Amino acid sequence: MNKRFTAFLLFILTATLLIGCSSLGAEKDERKIALENALEAMKSGDSEKMEKYVVEEEGADSSSMEDTVTDLAEEKKAEEALAYLFKHLSYKIGDVKKEEENSATIAVEMEQADLKEATSAAMGEVFIQSMSLAFSDKTEEEIDAEMEEFLLTKFKKMVDDNQDNLITTNVDVHMKKVDGEWKVVGDEAFYDAATGGMLSAIEEFADSFNMEENTEDAAK
Repeated sequence: MNKRFTAFLLFILTATLLIGCSSLGAEKDERKIALENALEAMKSGDSEKMEKYVVEEEGADSSSMEDTVTDLAEEKKAEEALAYLFKHLSYKIGDVKKEEENSATIAVEMEQADLKEATSAAMGEVFIQSMSLAFSDKTEEEIDAEMEEFLLTKFKKMVDDNQDNLITTNVDVHMKKVDGEWKVVGDEAFYDAATGGMLSAIEEFADSFNMEENTEDAAK
């Protein structure tokens, strides 16, 4: 009887340990959960949820993804623009490549419409349209409304025209623990991969525009 009872206890103990180990292995990494939540928030155009799971890189300027999209379509259209931008985004979360107590790096493969060349071309049209409206007889409210509609229409067409022109980018996503919760560090590499090169195209346009201004100032 004692041997049977002992064997039974050993069986229960072994089963408990096995179940415990299995559950531990199946439990998803909190860092990957936070990363997935951030990416799903981007895909749905949920800017409030993005703010919950994404923090800006230390020392970064104001050209965050949300600011960039808001520049393309004013605030009341920003949610629609965000959802439209990321509707072709897909991703595969890979391994944790580097980990410390409050930081980590996770390999991610992102597939998105290739928007770099299209954005570069569109920026010139946006500039011409804005200058045309600036010298029109329309009121400021009329100019804002017309420019907003022009930007959103151009933005949607750019995404639609490149829906079959997909690009795959491998990026190391940096994670950071803030107040006990894991968040994605929204650096340039992360945003540029998620937007199919749109962010870098806008920055290149801005840099070339600033360079032209500096050249003109130097010539005076």
